[in-house]
This record gives sequence, structure tokens and C-alpha cells, in this order.
Amino acid sequence: MIISVNWLKEYLAQPVDIDQLVSLIGSRLVEIEGVSNLADKYRDVIIARVVDCVEHPNSDHLHICRIDDGGVVDNVSRDDNGYVQVVCGAPNVRTGLMVAWLPPEAIVPESYGTNDEFRLSSRKLRGVMSYGMLASPRELGLWNEHDGIMELHDDSLTPGARLADYLRLDDYLLEVENKSLTHRPDCFGVIGFAREVAAIMGQSATIPQWFGNLSGSLPNPEPAVVKPTVTIADHAICSRYECVALDEVDSKCNLPDYWRSLIGRIGTNSISAPVDITNYLMFETGQPLHAFDLDKVMEVSPTGAPDIVVRLASEGETLELLDGRVIDLDPRDIIIAAGSANNSVPIGLAGAMGGKFTEITNSTKRVLLESATFDLYHLRGTQFRHGIFSEAITRFTKGQPAELTHPVLLRAVDMLCQYANARVVSRIADARSTTETPAEFKISLSLFSNILGQYDNGVHVDDYDAKLIGDTLRNLQYRNVVVANNIVQATAPWWRTDLHINEDVVEDIGRVNGYDNIAPTSPLREYAAAPYDRLYQKQMWLRDRLVRAGGNEIMTYSFIHGDLLDRVHDDKTAAYRIVNAISPDLQYYRRDLLPSLLEKARDNLRANCHNFMLFELGKVHRRGLMDPAEPTLPAELPEVSAIIVDKAPHDDSAYYTAKLVLQYALSISDAELNFVRLDKFDGNLDSSTNLFEPQRSAVVCVDGGDQLQYIGVVGELKDDVRRYYKLPQFTSCFSLLLNDVFLDNLDNDAKYTPVLRYQGTSRDITYRVSDKTTYRQVADFTRRVLKSKSINEIIAEVTPKDIYDTDDGARNITMHIDFHDANKTIDAKLVGRIMDRLAKQARNEINAEVI
Repeated sequence: MIISVNWLKEYLAQPVDIDQLVSLIGSRLVEIEGVSNLADKYRDVIIARVVDCVEHPNSDHLHICRIDDGGVVDNVSRDDNGYVQVVCGAPNVRTGLMVAWLPPEAIVPESYGTNDEFRLSSRKLRGVMSYGMLASPRELGLWNEHDGIMELHDDSLTPGARLADYLRLDDYLLEVENKSLTHRPDCFGVIGFAREVAAIMGQSATIPQWFGNLSGSLPNPEPAVVKPTVTIADHAICSRYECVALDEVDSKCNLPDYWRSLIGRIGTNSISAPVDITNYLMFETGQPLHAFDLDKVMEVSPTGAPDIVVRLASEGETLELLDGRVIDLDPRDIIIAAGSANNSVPIGLAGAMGGKFTEITNSTKRVLLESATFDLYHLRGTQFRHGIFSEAITRFTKGQPAELTHPVLLRAVDMLCQYANARVVSRIADARSTTETPAEFKISLSLFSNILGQYDNGVHVDDYDAKLIGDTLRNLQYRNVVVANNIVQATAPWWRTDLHINEDVVEDIGRVNGYDNIAPTSPLREYAAAPYDRLYQKQMWLRDRLVRAGGNEIMTYSFIHGDLLDRVHDDKTAAYRIVNAISPDLQYYRRDLLPSLLEKARDNLRANCHNFMLFELGKVHRRGLMDPAEPTLPAELPEVSAIIVDKAPHDDSAYYTAKLVLQYALSISDAELNFVRLDKFDGNLDSSTNLFEPQRSAVVCVDGGDQLQYIGVVGELKDDVRRYYKLPQFTSCFSLLLNDVFLDNLDNDAKYTPVLRYQGTSRDITYRVSDKTTYRQVADFTRRVLKSKSINEIIAEVTPKDIYDTDDGARNITMHIDFHDANKTIDAKLVGRIMDRLAKQARNEINAEVI
């Protein structure tokens, strides 16, 4: 955003030094990225009068002009009357015209500061000497008009005056960094910016009276020629929409030269009074306006009248924009349509760009002028979907207040009547979906110093006092400011949509008076560190366990490319797509941590790391899962994922390595941790698990009371996924959601078994069971029997040994059991009785035969 300092000064009561101004703005309002001095650019441009103009004898388009410059330019050839000869090819040059003359040795402003600066000289054109040139607006670098030379229409002008004085071009342009003003829509207009600058300088800006005309009206035409109506179909997309019809608008009229130059010097082309007025007011107030050709609106409207409907686009609708593009409208786009609530035709993309069919042209006589504000979040999506980054949508996406539409509309109508000969032919149609109530504040005086510290005014250091706070708030034009009895009372101005809580007001006091003027002292209040929440404590413990297991923690972006989801067979439609992505490669929010780990594992293999484990603790989002506390927001799902890679050849399965690491990291007892083969799991699995090989992976469940609760998956990758990322055969992974059930089972106590002093013994036991019986069922049975009260003095450890499926529909499951007695050498007879008991109960409880 470009701010003209001369435009800014129109609202400041005191003069300002440019260096001080830039320093104060940079430290107390917004970063200034650059300062341009226009004075040097226009120092040589002189206002002159064309005394006479005759056709060039050797050309069919050139003219020989004598100009009066008041004799102010030295070292230029003159005739006996002191006039200078200039050859000019502009079609509009004529006797008596006041023009901008560039004398010899002047630099053409359009080229000033470029690598190809063009310095004029005296030279012959078709045999006639020409001293300098008469310049067009484009050559002067004012606006993009080159059909003829610039005509100056001001009876007070005298030859020899400087163009810089006439147009106030002894100016500085401030290049403002927009992003740090995103929360301040009022500062995207010169008036709002000036209000802040004045307060920073310890004064109150002089704001024009019309800006506060929130309830004013236009003289009602009698009778009204047309009667526009406005319908807001969805109150969530538009806070307010106003429009009014005008007739006899002369598109050939222009604004005063100074105003045209203001628009031009900040980067927008001056075209005609109707267009320039909307741009001028947008830059001045921050409120964009748009004008439709009224007759074309009525032509396309199904009702035959200027009935405006603000609604979301329908699937399949298209719109030709002013720039000639035909776009497919998205159902999330807000559009301006003509017609009834049930039958309307798009005529504009709200807040972004008007439609081609209702464009204002030189033949336009009647216009429908719009002043509105739209939902900023919808417009941000529209901005990126359709690649529209205009000055208007930049302001709309900051959240304009609904109150601003009315005074700006009244001012625009007044200017159109004055400068474009317009005539009002309708009443204002006004639809409003919300009423904004300015925030009211009642703040203890001590809170300012408690939060900010003490203020150093250059003489002494003390608390922020009542006078300083009251003066600052009044300079910022807060309303109803009262500071008494150690209480500060104030009402937020209607244009400050960012003020909600007491701390917002405190921030204004600290910022406007300078954060660098806060004395570096410790705050005089008690404070204590916030305790870690339960999730954070569990994550710290889990992180430590994974590091002990040999893991290396990494952090990856929360945003990913859609191709990554496709490569791991995830459902892209179940992921949140970011409409204003920071990069084309980061357009989706991740649904799982594991896909990003695959990319990092590939990178480590390329760096000659052949044996490693990577893990990450982070948050993921899945479309459809909403936050229980805030149902309108997506839920943040904490997760832990890991990948284990070993390039060396292995005879065993990588699955068991991941399972072993997982069991160690979780430190959950075998009785509470369950593994169900992925293709045997009868519950619903999220598409994020599609990268696992079903027959070499398992769903991880914990005891949730009435039933087993899913917490994640451990296993090996599908071959196509593994090959794409160039991972070795021995690769395994796990991914777990850190939900409440998981956290409840997570054991923070390290398990330690002292070394047993007495000799133990071991036995193998083989159960012959149905092939429908799983190892898990048999293992659970065995452990349960061994933990029964009658043999609780014995320490028994069960490990798997063999599973063999016979040809007759049976299965032999062999387990190895180590027995110890902590107090004495194990009694072999007792072990025998335990084995007999296992055999007996196996027949009764799991229909198994011990062989």
C-alpha cells in the first residue's frame, strides 16, 4: 500500500518532518518498506501557455508552437517576445492551452529513476528547432493517458509556475507493509492512517464532517424514476449492502487535476470522473465502491428492474469479468445478482470484480452505485481461487465495518453530482443483516502499568497516568472518554472492529506512546509458571521412551501437497484444503504424520544413513471431526508416528521390530495391549491407514472397559508405497492417536524386575485348537491361569514359540514358559501341577487339547 504524505497532511493539524514521521510510523504503527521523494522527479517541469500554434510545413500531424514560460528557464533560445519554440505532435494542442513543458536538459519523469532515463535536448524535427517537449500525463508519470498532451484547467495558473507546486508534487510516498495492518481495516484509508499518525504525534486528526454522517440521507427524487431493491440471501456473507441510481452521468468529465494526480501517484490510473471518484474514496476511506450500468442491470434482470440479490453462487454458474475472463463460479463465492431471490443472474463477483456485461462505458448515462461490505473469509477464498488481487479486495479481506458504507456512499453521490453532472433518480436501497454495537470499556487505571510497565517521558519514569491515557484515547478518537476515580471509561470508535477486550485498549496506549518509551523494569505483580497439562506431560514421557528406543525426533510441516496423499492411498477429499495456501506445494492440511516421515526417511537414505528410526509428535486434522468444546472448529488430533528403516538384509519380519519398539515405548502391559491383524479387524478404519500392508500389519487396541478401543496401526508398508519412496524391504511403521483411552492406559512407571537369585525351570506347552482360535486368545488364557491366586507365589513369563496349521482344520500353538520362585529354588512338582491345571482348564475354557 502506498501513502502520499501530502494527502496525509490534509488531516494533520501540525507540520511534520519526513524523517521523524517515518521513524514514528515504523515504530508505532506499521513497517515502512520504502520512501520515495517525488520532488526531484518533477523539479524541471514548468507550466506554460501556448501563445500560438500552426501546422508544421513538413508534416501532416506536427505543430509548431510558441509557448510562454514566464521567462523562468535560462539557457534556452527565445524570440523577440521572449517565447520558446516547441514542435508538438499531440492532436489536442491549440492556442491558449495551459500545458506542462519539459525544457531542454530536463529528464522525462516517466523514465526518472530507471536504467533508461531520457534527458531532453534541443533538436530539429522535420527541419524545425524544438526546445524541449510538451508532455502527456503518461510522460509525466501521473496517469496512463497518452492520446494528447496534459491540459491544465485552472484560471489561476500563470506561465512559469512549477507543475510540482500546482499539483503538490513536492511529496513523499510511503510504501507500507500491508501484512502487519491486517487487523486494522480502518488504516487502509488515508483518513484512518492519518488518525493514527496524528495520535502518534500527540494530536488529533482533522476528519471531514461527512465521514461521520452515519445516518444522513439524500434528497428524495419526486417521483423516483427507478426503485432499486436489495436482498441479502444469507446474512453470514454480507453485513450491509446499499445502492442508489443516478442519471445523466457524464463519463467524459474529469476530477480536478490535483485529485487525479493523487490517484496516479499511488499507482492507480486516472480514467474519468465516475471511475476516479470511486477510486479516490476507496483510497481516502478504505471503503471500495462499484458502479454498474443501470440500464444493463435492468436488461439482464429477470424482473426487469434493478433488484439486487447478494447470494452464494450456484454450481455450474459462470461470469465474464471486467478483464475479459470467463470464470466458473464456486459455490463459496459471493456474487451480486440481478433479479428476484428465487431467480437471479450474476452481474458481479462480490468484493472482487464486476461483470463485463454491466460495465460502465463512455456511452453509459445511468449508473447503479454500490457500497457494501462482505464476509472477509469468503472473499479470501475468492481471491485465491480466481487470482484477483485488486486494491478493492485487499481492503475487503481485512473486514470493513458495516457503518462505513453509508457516509462513503453519500460522499460519492455528492461528488458525482458535482464533478460528473449526475442526478439522483432513486432512493437509497439499504439491506443490513447485522447491527454492530461498539465495545464499551471500564478499566482500572493501574491495569495499564501492571501490563505495560512504567512510562519514560524523557524526564522521569512513572506509571501511565490519567492525563496521558485520556489524551491518547481522545487523540485516537475513542468516544465518551472519562478518566476519574482511577477508572478509565471509553467506547470504541465505530471504525475500530479490532477492539474487543481491555487488553486491546492497553495495547493502544503502549503502542501510540511508544514501546521504546517503556522503562525496562520488571512488572510489579506475582506470577507463577503454568503447570503442564496432562497431554503435554504424557507427550514428554512418550518422547523420552522413543528416544531411549533409538528414535530421532523430527518436525515436519503441517501443510502438505495433495500428491503425497495420493501416493499413500489416502482420501484427499477427507483432508482440509487450504484456499490461501502459502505455496502451491502446501495446499492440504495433513491427516496423518506418517506420510511426511516417509519423505524424510528417503532423504536420510540418500544421505547414506542406513539404519535409523524417525518419529514425530504432532497434531493432525481430519475433515468431519470437530472440536467438542468448539463444534464450529476442526478438532486437533494429537498423534505419534514412527518409521524404522534398516538397509541390511534380514531373515525376520520388520513388523516385529516395530511392535517391539511400540511395546517398549508405551510400557503398557501385554494384558492391556492388543494387536489385531489389519485384514481381520472388524471396525471402521480411516483412509490414512491405507498405506499399511493388511496381512503384515495390526490394529493396536487397548482395554477400554466394555470393549477394546482403537488407538492406531503398526506394521509394514504396501510394496508400491515402499518402492516409490525407495525404502528397503526391512521398513516398518506405527501411527497412534493420543486419545483419552490411550493416555489413560499409558504407564508412567518404569517396570523393573530384580535379578532372581534362585534357579528356575522352563516348560513348553502345545495347545491343539481350532484354526479359528487366535494366538492372542490362547496367550490371554495362559497368562490368566498363571496369575490365579493359587499359584501367585510363582513368577511365570510366557513367550511365543511356534504356530502350526495342520491339514485337518486344527492349529498347534506352542508357548515357552519360564518359572521362578523369588524365595527359593523352584519346586518341580509344583510346576507339574501348574501344567496339569493348564491342560485341564484349556479343555473347559478354550476347547483346546494339550499335546
